[in-house]
This record gives sequence, structure tokens and C-alpha cells, in this order.
Amino acid sequence: MKVNPKYLFFIWIGLYFIFLILNLDRIPVAWTDEAQLLDPAARYIFNGKFNTTLYAFETSTQVYASSLPFIQLVHLLVLKFVGTDVFWIRLPMAIAAFASVFLLYKILKNYKYQPLLLLIIPALFLHDKTVYEMIRAGRMEIFTALFFLLSFHWLSQRKFFLSTISTSLLILTHPAAWSAGLVIFLFGWFKTKNTQDKIVLPLLVLLPSVIWLWFIGFDLTALQDQLIGQGKDHGTDLSPGNYLTNNLWYRFWPYWKEQPYMILLHLWAIGFSIFEILKNRKLNNLILELCFLSTEVFMALMLATHHRYNVLLVLLITMLLAKALNRSYYRIRDKKLKFCFAILLPFILFPFISRNAIGLAERRERDPKEVLKWIENTIPIEDKTLLTGSNILHYFAIEKPPFTFFEKIYPQQIKFDQFDHYYLLAAESPHQDAVPISTYLVERNFWSTKISEYVNTKNYNGLVLYKIPNTKAIKEITKPYNHAD
Repeated sequence: MKVNPKYLFFIWIGLYFIFLILNLDRIPVAWTDEAQLLDPAARYIFNGKFNTTLYAFETSTQVYASSLPFIQLVHLLVLKFVGTDVFWIRLPMAIAAFASVFLLYKILKNYKYQPLLLLIIPALFLHDKTVYEMIRAGRMEIFTALFFLLSFHWLSQRKFFLSTISTSLLILTHPAAWSAGLVIFLFGWFKTKNTQDKIVLPLLVLLPSVIWLWFIGFDLTALQDQLIGQGKDHGTDLSPGNYLTNNLWYRFWPYWKEQPYMILLHLWAIGFSIFEILKNRKLNNLILELCFLSTEVFMALMLATHHRYNVLLVLLITMLLAKALNRSYYRIRDKKLKFCFAILLPFILFPFISRNAIGLAERRERDPKEVLKWIENTIPIEDKTLLTGSNILHYFAIEKPPFTFFEKIYPQQIKFDQFDHYYLLAAESPHQDAVPISTYLVERNFWSTKISEYVNTKNYNGLVLYKIPNTKAIKEITKPYNHAD
């Protein structure tokens, strides 16, 4: 019996988001980037100051400018109207992913792509290791996909105002989206024939950025120190080897292990885009190619080259693949495409299945609510208390004035002497003078025990709360990470 790919798409997307939502607060456990990006918004909501001490920049204690503002806006709204629960903090990213995949489906359908591609391309995108990781990570990358798709869709509909608004939001998500945003904007600007629109559209695309600069007091020093500093902290020069090997190897290291086909698709997309530009001189047919190549060049030359965080590049690669496959669909034939997809299916599904299997097996060990209850009952409420170690402590301290959380690996901006009490939550003793107070223990089930025999997973089970006796000890603990001097 022949099954319509449309129905397979809706069945698959339903199962995908059931498991995504089910394990949203379990995978991953609270981690560094999540705490760092949440902290400025939390400080603004609870203390009225838009700053942070979780980054290794001196200016960040005055005003936060280490990332572009869209993710902060999302966190501000969630903290203001919903609360500090891990699930609700991550939910907007899941919603953005849900909207993105339906928008991708709609765009492919509008271009009359073959029905099988309407299933394969969204699956390749959502099951990509990078995309799935960023959806659950409390970061902004999935919004680059959403706003690019909106910009691209409205541009194809010749709705230039809506496309420009989407582009303005795209620009405020991540520097990796700037070049593609510029390409989309320029296409819209040149296509519009109205003189008034040609004046209004540039103002419209810049307005949100100006509002953000006004919000941070037009502090260009902080912007240069933090935003450019973040790029330098992830540059190719920090990886072993030379520039070429860093781009060809270290850029893709996670993919060699789990999704090698994405490296081949990435290199294919470069060749395909260059070939299309040389062959086809009609710019209207080259929007995706120009967006991809401009992003590729920008990321390789100006910013970090690590592929792990670049959801937009993954989206552009899959959209280019859809374009190429649809063009040669009748030459490839339906059975061949299904066969190739079936061969790739284990690689495509492995990151999703493996992570969700761990999330279900370790459901109790990863429950943030239970570990937060334990922390609440374990740490005494004392003024001037400093907390570090596991990032779940950030969620504990976020609304409690007596407590301040800091990242052990970014301790430069913390003045330890102003605190009277120090606690550290970790699986191992951090210092010879550290005093163990209590251990968080959860009874493991059969599957959790079995998985631990083969995979060294990270969860809250076995974390020990240590009392650090004095400032001298806390300085010795953080000394390997402290480069302030």
C-alpha cells in the first residue's frame, strides 16, 4: 500500500515534538551557555540592572552586550510572565523549531517540490545534530532559522515590509545571520519600485538595532569588548593546527563521529552554489546560493568557524539540497531517492533516538525540580553567599537575593572577598579543604543502570554539595581559569 508522504510528515513531526517536549527539561541538564544567556535578563527582572558577572569581560558588570538582544528579549518575557522553571525557559526554542519546520514545509510546497522531498528535507534539518542540540540548549540559534524562513517566504510573496521586519529580527539573533540577512534585505530593496519604500525599508531594518543600542546606553566600548571578544574566544587560532586544517577538520569534529554525511553535504553545497552562480546569471534564482556562500565566507574569515552552533548554515544546506534534488528528481527516480534516504536514516535518527532514550532512562536523575528541592533544603539561607559548580545552582539562586551564582570557569569579575559563605556543587571534591555537606542520590532504574555501563552520561545524581571554608580556598579552586591578571 502506497502511503502519502504528507501523512508520514505529520506522523513524524508529531512524534518528534512529543519526545522533544517530554524531555525538554531533562536534555541537557542545566549548563554553562544556558546560565550565561539567562543571567542578564534575570538580573534585569529581579534587580533592575541589565548586567552579568558570568562572562569574562570587565564591561559586562556595567552592561551586558556579549550576545545580540533577541534571546534576551525572549528570556525577559518568559521570566516576567511565566517564571524561572527550566521547562518554560526552553519552551520558546521548541516553539520556534515547530514553527520553522512547518514554514520550511510550506515554502517547499509553494515551490511545488516533489512530495517525498517535503518529508526528507525537514527531517534532515530537524534531526541534524546541531539543530537538535540548539533547540534544547537555551540559545538563540534556532531563531536564525525561523526569521530567515520568514524573510525568505515574505520576499518570495513580494511582501517587502514583512520580509524586512523579519530580517531586522534575524539580524538581532546572531552575528552568523548578518550576511544572509543583508542578502535578503538587498533583494527586497532592489525589487521594490516605490521610492518611498526604498527610504523606509532601510530605516525599518535598522530600527530594532537602534532601540537595542539605546537600551544599553549606546555603550560602544562594551559592545566591542564583549561581542567581538566572544568571537575571538571561539576563533580558529584556538584550535590546534593551521587555518586550513581548522576549517576542514576541527570545524566539523562532532560530525565525523555521528553525522559524517553533513560534512559531505556542506562541501557539496559550496560547489553547487558556485556552479549555480557561474551558470545562472539571473540573481532572482540565486538567493539561497548567495545567502549560503556569504554566510560561509563570513563565518570562515570573520568569526568562529565551529559548525556546531550554526543552525542557519544547516538550514541553507538542506534548502539547497531540496533545490538540486527537485531539479533532477525524474532522472534520479523515486526508488533511488528512497533507497539513499533509507541508508542515511540510522545516521539521521541516531542523535535524536540516543538522547531521548537517555532522557527517558534517566528521567529521575535529570529532574530539575527534585534537585532544586534538595538544594533548597540543603543550603542554609545566609546573607552574602556565593555558589558555583553545577549550573542548576543558577536556577536556584536566580530569585534569591542572599545568593550569587558564578561560573567557576569565568571567575574574573567576582570579588570573592565581599562574600561570607561559599558553596560548590560538583561530582568530585574541588579542594582538599572542601567540606562535603550532602549528596544528591536517586535510585537508578534498570535502564539507567544499563546505559551507565556503556555511556558516561551527565545528570544530577551523585552531585555533592561542598562548603568552601574561606576566600583562599575559592581562589585556589578558580585559579586555573582566572586570567584577569
